[in-house]
Amino acid sequence: MAPRSRRPDLRRTGAWAALALLTWAALEGLCLAALFALARGRGLDVPLAARFHLDPVPRERLERVLAGREPYYPFDAELGWSVRPNGRLPLYRANAQGIRSDAEYAPEPPRGALRIAAFGDSFVHGTEVENPDVWTARLERLHPGLEVLNFGVGGYGVDQAWLRYRRDGRPFRPHLVAIGFLPENVARSVNRFRPFYAPRQSEPRAKPRFVLRDGGLALLPNPLPTLDAYRALLADEPAVLARVGEDDFFWETLWRPAPLSILPSARLLRFARASRSDARIWVDGVVNPRSEAFAVTAAVLEAFYDDALTAGSLPLVLVFPRREDFSRREQGAPDAWAPLRERLAASGVESLELIGCFERPRWLRGLTFMKGGHYGPPLHRVVARCVLETLEARGWLSPDAMPAAVAAARARRALAGPPPVTR
Repeated sequence: MAPRSRRPDLRRTGAWAALALLTWAALEGLCLAALFALARGRGLDVPLAARFHLDPVPRERLERVLAGREPYYPFDAELGWSVRPNGRLPLYRANAQGIRSDAEYAPEPPRGALRIAAFGDSFVHGTEVENPDVWTARLERLHPGLEVLNFGVGGYGVDQAWLRYRRDGRPFRPHLVAIGFLPENVARSVNRFRPFYAPRQSEPRAKPRFVLRDGGLALLPNPLPTLDAYRALLADEPAVLARVGEDDFFWETLWRPAPLSILPSARLLRFARASRSDARIWVDGVVNPRSEAFAVTAAVLEAFYDDALTAGSLPLVLVFPRREDFSRREQGAPDAWAPLRERLAASGVESLELIGCFERPRWLRGLTFMKGGHYGPPLHRVVARCVLETLEARGWLSPDAMPAAVAAARARRALAGPPPVTR
């Protein structure tokens, strides 16, 4: 009997192999499409490519910084970026002290005046509105006995705000320190290179951050402390980003190169795991009390608060609501920062939730947000009036009232004891 030919078996095997290859390619294509749908349709920052790289917009911005053509937010070796003294943009003006204001301020508060210094991100700074419309300028005009110094900087985390207070704000000896806070800020507390957190935004720079070590906060300095370090980044992105990504939550969870990251399926799986991890920053839109972001943010706010008290200033955390925070209230959903509110209250840290101001009909004629999501002039007007009423109600409009208020705040912090342990 003639031997049986193996050619049909080989053809069958080849057909199955080809089918498997096509199926695998189709699945990878579907995973890639899913990544693009998440990025474009839902606005999520997902790993579309196998390796992280700077988008054209932040890269172009960085080239302007290196060329000395950044008119308002120049490079700052310690803080990452800050406000340029006498900086100018079409909407913004800073004075010679790097404060957003049309006035200059004496080193010491004028006799009889209550000096307030505000620190935080773009909502404190008043991004997208002109100087006279910012809440700090409005507050200063509402009461003749007030000086309100705006140290806000667009894109800042609470860590940078605290460091700016220590370096730039404390020498002005404010009576009251307003610590501006946005619920979204918790994510910035675990970020060292802005594009890892927000790849499509224009801010391309690195920043310092704090970590919890040995029961306290340890500062990780700005990982790109010179302009030459940025030039090295543009010359060799992969090598420099790997170093800058150390201790950056977003690099570690999404962007660090992995053996199979060339495959869309591996990147999608990585994103899915990060989205369901116990360490994720948000759970159903509420900050996760088990996350590093929550723990570091709470510790920084408490340390900032204590630092102001030690300097003899009265601190107050101002919580600015975003557009989505109003929507959550309307839907009856928990506030995004609710666990952090509970932690700070238990720690004796006093805060003012500005969302309550917008629920007063006599002040509100509709929520006016600018194109970039910041407050329009009417909302700044509400914030200024609300802060003034709060100062009046608590008897804080006179510098003579500050020593007793500071003593009471110190007592609250002392009675609160150590912060609760999150499990």
